[in-house]
Amino acid sequence: MRGTNAFWALSVLVWLSGALGHAAAATELPVFESAKLGVAGEDQGFTLSANQWLGVRFTTTEPIQVSAIGGHITELVPGSLFVAIFAVENSLPPSPPNIEDAFFVTTFVGPQDSGEVTIPTNFHLPPGNWAIVFGSGAAGATGHGAMPGKDLDIGSPKYFSKEGDSWTNGGFGKARFFIRGKRAREAAPGKSRPVKSVELA
Repeated sequence: MRGTNAFWALSVLVWLSGALGHAAAATELPVFESAKLGVAGEDQGFTLSANQWLGVRFTTTEPIQVSAIGGHITELVPGSLFVAIFAVENSLPPSPPNIEDAFFVTTFVGPQDSGEVTIPTNFHLPPGNWAIVFGSGAAGATGHGAMPGKDLDIGSPKYFSKEGDSWTNGGFGKARFFIRGKRAREAAPGKSRPVKSVELA
């Protein structure tokens, strides 16, 4: 009888361990945040346009199934904006800036008064050095927006921007970018290719 009880106790522990492990693996994580949301309701800030894209670098050490990308944004001129994920080489994305080099890109419409914008996504991001970039004038985006620059930096975010035909480190700050997701199994060969199709908001 004692042996039977011990067996059932062990079985329950093994089941709980597996269930908890599965739940932990499926839990959404704030994969990266450049800043906490600060003053909202703004109608000006660092420009998002065809001539100026704003970005921040981050690193993942494990594969992520990305469920959302976002930031603190306002729309200044009606039309869509884009958000993209670029691979980073030597501290910046490939140069000259080209949306065709993006690993992932989608478009969205921002609010007239600044607020946190969350863009739903569903793609696999392998471990590596990456950048979130907001902008316009590419991927079908035709709007004009801004990031207020009144957020609360977490640590020392590595901000950069596209100005004309080149990337430049720094130039702005206190801007909220974020990416959310959950740990994912390593993708099978060929499953981590760039997501080139544009998802219209």
